[in-house]
Amino acid sequence: MKKQKHFLAGSAAALVVTVAAPAMAFDNTSWDWTVSATDTKTGNQTSTLNALPTGQATVDKMQVTVGNSDAQASADSQVTLPASIDPADGMTSLGTVEAAAAAYGNVSSDQSGVAINANIGQFHVGSIDPTVTVDPLAAGTTIATDGNANHVMAKTLMDQAATGLITPHQTTANADAVGVKDALVDVEARAVSNSSSLILAAEPAVPLDATALDPAAYPLVTDAMMTGDVTQFSLGDTAATALGSQQTIGNVSNLGTLDRPVMRATATSIGNLSAMSVTAKGGLTDSINP
Repeated sequence: MKKQKHFLAGSAAALVVTVAAPAMAFDNTSWDWTVSATDTKTGNQTSTLNALPTGQATVDKMQVTVGNSDAQASADSQVTLPASIDPADGMTSLGTVEAAAAAYGNVSSDQSGVAINANIGQFHVGSIDPTVTVDPLAAGTTIATDGNANHVMAKTLMDQAATGLITPHQTTANADAVGVKDALVDVEARAVSNSSSLILAAEPAVPLDATALDPAAYPLVTDAMMTGDVTQFSLGDTAATALGSQQTIGNVSNLGTLDRPVMRATATSIGNLSAMSVTAKGGLTDSINP
């Protein structure tokens, strides 16, 4: 898991009617205001790319998690700085106490250097009623008419949730660092039910070799093409808590010049997360942190 360090830094419409007149026993003021507005927008967008990929990666994935996910992290530290350092320099003498907790239901991460075609389904529920005689996760025969098993699974689970056959999950992450002395603090908690990332890092497009194929039909050779169908279903709650407290730093200079916070606490809670990226710069990068 990558961590990034940052500094800690602490159409309305109104109609007004004003009547300026002395109040009389039988004064009467009335007004009518009628507004009718119609906003219509129609657009057609069409794009065509005639290109030839050098290869293709196909991903067909279904992930099902039944149950709860929980992660806990706790840290404390009593650092004793050398007596010879008086005062200590905050830029060079202070270490960092880290506490990180991450809880996930389903995680999918795929990378490719050639054209990619992906069909991904992620489904996270808490439990299945043991008294049910029919599998509530079975998609049934409607797959044939829908054509996409992940779509059918999501529709089936929505029906089963409405009838109580499946119950919500609890996905929690808690991290704390309490009572740290003479050290920096970095606390992070992350709870995610479903996370999917697709990364395509292709080489730059090049003209087609006219001696190989007709350049009029395929003027470019490129792998910078992605098609993705991602279906995510999460029935439940996600919660993340990050706590940093009771930190003390004494007899340390240059704290004001630190390039990072003295204490950082970050909590992230996500139900469904999907990320896709396409670059044509060549070379794969690290996976997106889900």
